[in-house]
Amino acid sequence: MKWTTFTIAYFLFSVMVIGQTYLQVDPNDLQPGGDTRSTGNNCFRLTMAQDWMSGTVWYREAVDLNSPFEMEMKLRLGCQDAEGADGMVFIFLPEKVPTGYRGEGMGFGGLRPSLGIEIDTWQNYHLADPEEDHVAVMVNGNVSHFYSQEEPVIISNIEDCALHLFRINWEPDATLLTIYLDGKPIIARTVDMIQDVFLGDNTIFWGISAATGKYNNLQEVCFEQLTFNVPQLGYSIKQRLLSGAIADVKDLTFRRTKTELDAEQKVQLDKLALFLEENPDQAIEFFGNSNEGGGETIEDKRTDQRLERIRNYLVQKGIKADRIYTQSLGSRFATRTIDGKTVTRKGNWTQVRLFLPVP
Repeated sequence: MKWTTFTIAYFLFSVMVIGQTYLQVDPNDLQPGGDTRSTGNNCFRLTMAQDWMSGTVWYREAVDLNSPFEMEMKLRLGCQDAEGADGMVFIFLPEKVPTGYRGEGMGFGGLRPSLGIEIDTWQNYHLADPEEDHVAVMVNGNVSHFYSQEEPVIISNIEDCALHLFRINWEPDATLLTIYLDGKPIIARTVDMIQDVFLGDNTIFWGISAATGKYNNLQEVCFEQLTFNVPQLGYSIKQRLLSGAIADVKDLTFRRTKTELDAEQKVQLDKLALFLEENPDQAIEFFGNSNEGGGETIEDKRTDQRLERIRNYLVQKGIKADRIYTQSLGSRFATRTIDGKTVTRKGNWTQVRLFLPVP
């Protein structure tokens, strides 16, 4: 495998722009495993400050390595410096697993084929670890730096009880993987993940693992922002639709007074089309709402046009027209009474319902 180091000066000059959809971090799309426990607000405790613990958090849906992504999280690597261990690894793998080897393996050891970004807080001499805390990019579950393509990058003590901002960027056209710590780029590498690591497979799961061994630390992660192309609908919206519930589809919100589909809406409709292909006996109904001003007649016209664009796009994607139902509601349900108070919703929104059509 060939790795190329980019100098920081070059990287700062070549800023990556990601045009993918910003994803609201939904806890239902994050699947904890092992000793991991949710602590609320998209935060997870991977390990307690106890020996021989291991925990993971996996994103439920696969991501496409042919598209760029950005992941931004806050990490807490514990409060024990001299006797704190062992660290975390961000894992990319063709399948989700409970965890890899504990202790020095940090939940990543032994997983193959894989790519891992480790934040290592314990010096294992037999693995050629530096004395200081360090970050490194590893492959195929091997945490030994004797076999690393690059030297690990030494960082300041990260076992300081504080939350540290950690960001990972992937740019597929340049096969460039970039890692930031507390807003500063610390690693920029080129690696052909699809061909050299995953042997041609571009649909990969990602997760985070942490482990302790004979020494320990409290280790936590809080998800701040996820920006990537998910080929499928998120787990939570799938479950709502399959249960027959009506679900809001935020990515189908139109720009004020506009009726044309934009790139983000088409991405969402692509996911809905795939979902309908996977559930061929189901029909889908769209409810269009608008409360942007102009009067009831104008609101009705806007929602009619928007629903027509949605319907036509899905038909172009191969979904039969008789499986797509629409209801133009205009501003009729913009005002509701909640706990005796009148609440008015502004803007526009689209809701979706899945059902079995009458034969």
